Amino acid sequence: MAQFLDGATRSLDIALYDLRLEEVPATTLFNAFDAAVKRGVGVRLMFNHDHPDAILVPPPPEIDWEFVDRLKSVGVQIKPVDGVPDLMHHKYAIRDSGGSEPVVLTGSTNWTNDSWNREENVMFTVASGDVAADYVVNFEGLWEQPVVAASGHVSSPWTPLADGTRVRPYFCPGRSLKLVHAMSRSIASAQRRIRVCSPVITSGPILGTLAEACQEARVDIAGVYDATQMDEVQRQWSSQTGAA
Repeated sequence: MAQFLDGATRSLDIALYDLRLEEVPATTLFNAFDAAVKRGVGVRLMFNHDHPDAILVPPPPEIDWEFVDRLKSVGVQIKPVDGVPDLMHHKYAIRDSGGSEPVVLTGSTNWTNDSWNREENVMFTVASGDVAADYVVNFEGLWEQPVVAASGHVSSPWTPLADGTRVRPYFCPGRSLKLVHAMSRSIASAQRRIRVCSPVITSGPILGTLAEACQEARVDIAGVYDATQMDEVQRQWSSQTGAA
């Protein structure tokens, strides 16, 4: 992560759900932020503001305000986004490296010691000016109007990368329905196998399509989920007749 931050030469925009670092990771990341500001990089950090209510799924973030204040003291621009009533659940960073293509870093991890030490997470980078531009639009929208419910309405086309891979970002909540149906289509059109890795699976279209794929038994289907979180989801569903 520090190496990614070290590559920024002009701008660095970061949107996070949870930021809670201690000891070595905190020092390493703080030094990378400080160095970026000192070499003239414009650094902006946006994160989900602590939710005051008891929410179990997903668990509310516990922002390390002391760490945030340290970042602010060295020149990092800070923007808390109110998590009431909607959580700002982004986890991405956009790096502009001057002459080279902008790079997006994203994936399924919060910036916390727990996430990096004990949880299974996937992170990746995408070097593409077109893809980065879509992320910038999403970031700018929330930065200027920090209202989660009004964000995410970025309609991105399929973009070819340098190696021929085609990618398409979907931002939530604005494009959530499109994302759900795109995932359902992928499941329904699978030819050989389906692999699912998700902390919770609560989407009706996705669950329905998975159920049909299991019943048809045409492809190999397997996956993993977070048992603790799904148990809580099922407990909540038990009180809703529509979720049966």
